[in-house]
Amino acid sequence: MTSLKFGNSNKQFGGFKFSYNRGLPTYLAPKLLTSKKQEEYFIANIYAQHMIFNDEPVSGVQVSEDDSHKGADVIMTVGKNKVGIQITRFTLTSYLQRKDVAIKRAIKIATEVQQYGAVPIPVNVSIYTPDTMVIPTNSKKDDKALSQEIARMIKENLADLSKRTQQFFNLEVKDERVKKLTPLITLQAIPEGFNSNYGGKGNVFVNYDFDNIGFSENDIIDEAENIFQRKNGGKSEILLIWVDEAETVGQKDLFVKALRNAFGATTFKRVLLFNFYNEKHLHFIKPIETSLIFDKDQKIND
Repeated sequence: MTSLKFGNSNKQFGGFKFSYNRGLPTYLAPKLLTSKKQEEYFIANIYAQHMIFNDEPVSGVQVSEDDSHKGADVIMTVGKNKVGIQITRFTLTSYLQRKDVAIKRAIKIATEVQQYGAVPIPVNVSIYTPDTMVIPTNSKKDDKALSQEIARMIKENLADLSKRTQQFFNLEVKDERVKKLTPLITLQAIPEGFNSNYGGKGNVFVNYDFDNIGFSENDIIDEAENIFQRKNGGKSEILLIWVDEAETVGQKDLFVKALRNAFGATTFKRVLLFNFYNEKHLHFIKPIETSLIFDKDQKIND
């Protein structure tokens, strides 16, 4: 078994996961913004509202057709001036990559499990990898053995699972090949009226333990520096950064701190961060939050 390794050992955020809820799992929930041009128009208009609220004479917002070579994504008309604006998303690439790998792996295993027997009720399956800092890349034989072991466990415990209680069934692995992948597998039937939060297919949803890896403060700092290197020195006066609230897991202050450190000296006249839920069913639950990262005419107190 080979593996992909991410992250480091410092404090992690975003690792805890609820097993089910009444809504759709995050990866299936319809997104508010689904294209770069949508992002640019939406974020620019948030900023326009911010400007108007502060009595700035905004009269037009136009998405630029050519934003190459650090050019403006959006041109805003403010009084008689044309103001160039760049827009970018704060994305913790490795964190999202781990989640994406986990979802794809979960769908694959769930599909194979149901090839070895029907699963009449929705079931969460938790797999505990030996090292939660490592994404295992199992062989086809490994995945086949794992799927067969899960199918056997579901079949043998179906009577109890069918009661649809919140009980967890922690089961020791019997197959010798599978023991090298995980010593324990947990089954839990999903109560009626709820949906699994894990990736899966049909009635099987798989929670890989390596997906409990969140992100560290170092990940946030690295991405803030990455944005600075990519965007600083451009032709625009304003930089607008946005982040999905769901991806900050309550650590917005760390994002603001990292960006303020990265943009302590910049060619932009103003840098702001907007955070909000990028899911349609959550977007209006919490107001859009705005944080001033840099302003050449204003001292910012952390």
